[in-house]
Amino acid sequence: YNGFGKVFDKNYLGNSDKLAATIREVLENKKYGENARRISHMLAKKPFSSREKLIKTVEFAAEFGPFSALRPQSLDMNFIEYNNIDIITAGFTVTAVVVLFLYKSIGFALRKCLASKS
Repeated sequence: YNGFGKVFDKNYLGNSDKLAATIREVLENKKYGENARRISHMLAKKPFSSREKLIKTVEFAAEFGPFSALRPQSLDMNFIEYNNIDIITAGFTVTAVVVLFLYKSIGFALRKCLASKS
């Protein structure tokens, strides 16, 4: 929220009174106009215009060509690697082995304990 406008829920677009009141508030309240002028001034004075950014990007691409360091590694991954299915499968396998080991160990200990009491 930058203070140069007011949020209006799209579900109330059918309510003309509420819409008119919101528009009237934005137009009549001086703080919205002042903030809009402040943001406008900031945008006019920003360090690089969109045109300058485009020119710099095109010059960079022309000078250095395709830059592999800026290429996302995800483009070289298959579906399983990209979605970490291999890691999830390994985690489930380790968890299942540990649970099975604990289950068997507790069962063995209970059998020994019950067998020694009989």
